[in-house]
Amino acid sequence: ALSLTFGEMTQQYAQHGADPTGLGRWIWSQFTGRNAATTRIYTAYRPCKTKPEQLRTTYQQHVRYFRSRGDDSCPRVAFDRDLVQELRSRLLSNERLVVMLDANQNVQSGSLGKALRDLNLRDGIFSLHPSTKGPATYRFGSAPIDGIFISPELSVLTAGWLAGADSPGDHRAGYIDVPWTALLGENRLRVSRPQVRRLTCAIPDAKRKYITHLNKFMTDHR
Repeated sequence: ALSLTFGEMTQQYAQHGADPTGLGRWIWSQFTGRNAATTRIYTAYRPCKTKPEQLRTTYQQHVRYFRSRGDDSCPRVAFDRDLVQELRSRLLSNERLVVMLDANQNVQSGSLGKALRDLNLRDGIFSLHPSTKGPATYRFGSAPIDGIFISPELSVLTAGWLAGADSPGDHRAGYIDVPWTALLGENRLRVSRPQVRRLTCAIPDAKRKYITHLNKFMTDHR
């Protein structure tokens, strides 16, 4: 999982964390605003099911981890269980959530998408394009297996998927545009506009100095 923060959002960054098992199933970054508004952004990966002889796959790594702790759960079932539990605890703390997810399952009809909708989260892309079934988001797939689930407080201005050729990997990159005030409760910056003194052209010396400085600034700053 990978998460990047840049621009003005870096100034509202509070902390980050990851899946407590250490398996790298998800990571998160937390951002806080001035009005007790807190948003936690998750990036998560749900493994594909593979055969036992495929020892180097993520799925089989997770199998060995859970078996060593006496848990016979399928890693995909364990992922759903643990992620939903984590997200539920964040929602009970009145946090706003953005969950960017590679589900390796149809996010519209699959069990994980249903579990997230049961938490009152919605897919930010499909909420803006409800009439579409969505494209295949994996290069060799046939269904949208990636999604961006968000809290109901978050409004979406634009959303969609990039073309495969414009995406960094073998999945289509999804995107949503959420207003700053929805994420953090208010605009971070407020521009204070000072009173401006008008030029008194009746004073020759003031007029001359003004024109001299103006010409210099226009030359220096092009």
